[in-house]
Amino acid sequence: MPEPVIYLLRSIPLGTMDRADFLFLPIWLISIFGAICGYYYTASYGISYLFKQKHHKKAVPYVVLASCIIAYLPQQKEKLELISTISNRSAYFFS
Repeated sequence: MPEPVIYLLRSIPLGTMDRADFLFLPIWLISIFGAICGYYYTASYGISYLFKQKHHKKAVPYVVLASCIIAYLPQQKEKLELISTISNRSAYFFS
């Protein structure tokens, strides 16, 4: 079960509204959007710091492009575990 909270909310009857998850979905989307924006900002700021740039705005398209490419790479569980291992080890290098 990938999203147990959403399945739980679907089972709650609200009278005129059949599905309660439509009430909580916008709140969840806003929180996810805020988290992703924070990650993109942090990554673009870090890249601009590494390349000694004054503004992080130039790094944002590269960060978004890299994250989209990385998201489409793992089609199998083994590849996903490999990317996870690489990212964990690189965290030690950059921290």
